[in-house]
Amino acid sequence: MKTLADEILDVLPALTAQRPEGATVEDVANLLYVPAANARAAMKRLRDDGRALLVRYPGSKRRYLTALNHDFGPKRRACAHCGLVFAAQSKRRCCSRPCSIRWGWTRLDPDQREARTANAREGCRRPENRARITAQNLARFSDPVERENIAAHNRKRWADPVARAKNSASIQRVHGSPEYRKLYSDQRKAMWEDPEYRERCIAAMAAAKRTPEARARFSALLRERWQDPAWREKWARAVKANSEKGASKLRGTKQTPEQVAKRVAARKASMEARRAAGIPITRAKDSPETIAKRAASIRETNARKRMAAELGA
Repeated sequence: MKTLADEILDVLPALTAQRPEGATVEDVANLLYVPAANARAAMKRLRDDGRALLVRYPGSKRRYLTALNHDFGPKRRACAHCGLVFAAQSKRRCCSRPCSIRWGWTRLDPDQREARTANAREGCRRPENRARITAQNLARFSDPVERENIAAHNRKRWADPVARAKNSASIQRVHGSPEYRKLYSDQRKAMWEDPEYRERCIAAMAAAKRTPEARARFSALLRERWQDPAWREKWARAVKANSEKGASKLRGTKQTPEQVAKRVAARKASMEARRAAGIPITRAKDSPETIAKRAASIRETNARKRMAAELGA
């Protein structure tokens, strides 16, 4: 049984006879009475299978389907990668060096691709290559026209859902690798050693946390998390551990009245903020475990008192 791609190949000579440039999606859809989407998919399948060419001409974005031996004119051929018809001054198969690199990459087997990728990554990690790439990028971004061209190109690509999904997957794959995470961690640690950079980051984070939007977002997050008993218990354990750690540091030392007043004021401010955020305030002495321990201690004390009274009598 013939497929749509086979039917397109059968009528392709007649279509190219009417239109020398090649057959368009509309030509195929109108002749075979099929939806344009199906015709477009079948034409791409013919190109991927190497049974036909899907080309475009300079100054036009329209794609044309042609036979493999189609005559584009003297010294003209279609690019093996992007399909652009160009004037070939030699036997080269691609219209430009980028297309030649991409086309050559598609012809490699998986092992060769992995080996070349590993070599490229190793080369980018060398200090001299990193310095050279950094200098080139700084030179490009120092030009306002070039910077705007790069930004416009990135915005255009990010507006394409297919390109955006592909870029996102690549970024997540690279950033999730152990090598990148270690490299990024080392870079951030080295940057944090700079006092000026550290102070600038601390000031920026403090200013961002003080905005009304950030405070409202943080309050909503705390309310949501407070409904989880596991998170509440974890928070209580952390507070207790921090209190014990602070008490161990202060044990054997005497605080000044100013320090005591500062600690009391901070405690009051924290309680007021929690009340304003709607977070219920629980005290350790009100927990069921504390109440049970206190009751057991009272019973034990009363029993000793009764025993002492009986012995005295």
